[in-house]
Amino acid sequence: MKKKSILQKVSVFLGITSFIGAFVSLIWLLLTKEGGSQEYVASMAALSFVCFAGGVVFMTMGTANLPNLTPGE
Repeated sequence: MKKKSILQKVSVFLGITSFIGAFVSLIWLLLTKEGGSQEYVASMAALSFVCFAGGVVFMTMGTANLPNLTPGE
């Protein structure tokens, strides 16, 4: 397994951060659901979904085993 590039390490960091953001926004949504307007609840639900989906994409990019395509090696 070859070493991960700096961009893959950044992708893993962003993926973890996105998962944390999704978790925090979901907890916030569950705690304030009763007192918030429908627009507020919908925007928090959309934020948690987008953060989760972004986390999946970033973690997939960061953990992929990419081949070395450098000529001559």
